[in-house]
Amino acid sequence: MRMIGGLAINTGACRPHRMKALMALAALALLAPAWAQSGITAETETLGRTTLVSVNNGSGGPVDQVRMWLPLAGSPVSFKAQEGWRASANSAGVVVFDGRIGPGGSAKFGIVSDVPEPTISWKALASGAELAVGVIREPAPDAPPPPPPPGTAPGAPGPDPAVFASSSVRAVPSDPGPGASVRLVGSGFAASRALDLVVAGQTVRQFSSDAAGNFVITYALPADAPPGAWGFAVRGPAGVQAQGAAQVTPASERPPPPEAPRLTVSGVPETVLRGELFSITGTAAPGVTVSARVLGPDGATVTGEPIPVDESGAWSFETVMEHDMAYGKYNAVLTAGEDTARIEWTVLSNDSITVAPESARYDPGQTLVFAGTAAPEIRTEFRLSGPRGEEISFSVATPGADGALQFEYPTDREAEEGTYTLLVSQGGSNAVARVGVGQLPEAPIVATLDKFSYQSSDVLVMSIEGPPSSAVSLLITDPAERAKLTDTLNIQSDGRLEHRMSLSGYVSGTYTATLSWANSSTDVAFTVGLDVGSGPIRLSTTKGTYVPDEQITVVGDTTNPNVLVGLALLDPEGNSVRESESVTTLTAVKNQAGPVRFLDNTLRVPASAEPGTWKITARSGNNYAEVSIEVVPAANQTLGVTASAARSTPAGDIIDFSVSGADGALLGSITDSGGDEISRIKFPRTSDGQISQPWIIPRGLAPDVYTITVSNGSDSASTTFSIT
Repeated sequence: MRMIGGLAINTGACRPHRMKALMALAALALLAPAWAQSGITAETETLGRTTLVSVNNGSGGPVDQVRMWLPLAGSPVSFKAQEGWRASANSAGVVVFDGRIGPGGSAKFGIVSDVPEPTISWKALASGAELAVGVIREPAPDAPPPPPPPGTAPGAPGPDPAVFASSSVRAVPSDPGPGASVRLVGSGFAASRALDLVVAGQTVRQFSSDAAGNFVITYALPADAPPGAWGFAVRGPAGVQAQGAAQVTPASERPPPPEAPRLTVSGVPETVLRGELFSITGTAAPGVTVSARVLGPDGATVTGEPIPVDESGAWSFETVMEHDMAYGKYNAVLTAGEDTARIEWTVLSNDSITVAPESARYDPGQTLVFAGTAAPEIRTEFRLSGPRGEEISFSVATPGADGALQFEYPTDREAEEGTYTLLVSQGGSNAVARVGVGQLPEAPIVATLDKFSYQSSDVLVMSIEGPPSSAVSLLITDPAERAKLTDTLNIQSDGRLEHRMSLSGYVSGTYTATLSWANSSTDVAFTVGLDVGSGPIRLSTTKGTYVPDEQITVVGDTTNPNVLVGLALLDPEGNSVRESESVTTLTAVKNQAGPVRFLDNTLRVPASAEPGTWKITARSGNNYAEVSIEVVPAANQTLGVTASAARSTPAGDIIDFSVSGADGALLGSITDSGGDEISRIKFPRTSDGQISQPWIIPRGLAPDVYTITVSNGSDSASTTFSIT
């Protein structure tokens, strides 16, 4: 049966069968080389063609790779690993799992083969060195029939080549009534041999044993069979017989048949996490099957494969809740014959943060609403990006004791249609939710780093969210904008991947990581080997008054290039609400060396900001500077302008200028760092004072820090942007 998103386990083919393949020392001596570490073992659970393997690391060192293959028969059809592991298969049919199991830890893997209950070989490695190997074997087949009675010469036939002293036969039921059909069950006979059923000294049926020396046949008692003992025998070609008996009991003397077990269900968890094992058991009438119809929180309905009920009336079911399952309440209706039972459970995330939109699609002019949960009483940041990847809103909140989160963003009727992405951060944890405006959402790539500045001895940790089970291209460009690294990363089935990358051999400077899939791409910058100590800092902003949720452009002049400067936005009480890092750069003016400067557009006034005097601080080693800004209510919004990052189009590279607080038409002027005007732009009148105007970068325009100034005759605003 496949619950929504479970492993493909065919429980209709066989009852769940558990096998513990803990390698004993004697088995390791035969199967593993002498240099294998002790303490690394494997436990398995087999259900038909699906084998779940748990590798336990009882050694003193880590395991970073596990390999599995089918040495005797069959091939792997599909496979998967728990979160944090990467799975692949080579041309030889070997499944390779890459990840890490620390000392005392364990990891779980799953293999679906094209043969039932396969034999699987496994090997554990660390840095390419083999630590342990083993073979996971199914239970041995039934033992062959016992040998002939003592005294028979080896290889010679016994007194009867078909019936042995240990052969047995029994009647089911053991107390049939007159005229009843009786099953005769035999075991311990010679394989595939002709046998006779003998009743009252007469042969009443001829049949053969199976390849294991067993048989099951039926015989109808006469309707006038007298009460009392009824004897029968199974005879071989040499005349040797195995005796059996039953007690014929008239219907008047038989006790009433027990009531067939009703359908029951037990062990249903109230909640289950993604990636956890979901297991239920129950009872029903022997020989029937239990079917299930499951309704998920998204309204999707799945009918599972039937679950067999054994002779004792027991049944069981297990599956794994996949990492891409929808959160929320699931309901299932189970049916066995005329009996039904209803169960429900809730799927939760095993992440510390969960967030989702209340609707997958909104129309322009509607308010986007997101809700979720996070750790209570811990500061949480919300960053909303538009369809082009630019940040359009920033907010800070602290969940209450229940951990409930909510984020809202009103759109206007001219809002750009596309996919909007919300990044929620709390401590070192992140969660991503996507929503569509004017369309259903797509799955653009989102990447975050564990920090901005690294040393060459560090390991960079990149958290990626994108299309589930997709192959994403990674390009690292060095400070000279040359390709440093290209790679392909495989996103897991839950749409996530944590990628770790050694920075050994990276020279000092600023690098860019570009992730691409189909028409979606994203860039994240990081530095390696940069120090602090910029020299004296002169800090300024492009305007002095801001409204909530407005972007801040910070400009700093200093003396030392290629050093780190830490920026912080402080509220009126001195609390840091957002931080950033920037790198000083030696600018050029008309091909001449200009000032050392840093430019930062990442700070933003929170949407819930209180009016008052806020501060922006800059620190690099012992060098420090600060500048004050005034935050006023949105109703008192003044003229402002921001510039987006450049984007490529068939018409050329484009920068989008966004104007707020416009009162009528505006005129914009773009100047270089020397003050020379290079272009003019007209901004049209809008009803709400919000204007977005694209500007095509002229071909051959020299790299520089440029300024755009917009004016309506009585008020003006400006911001700077860089062209590299």
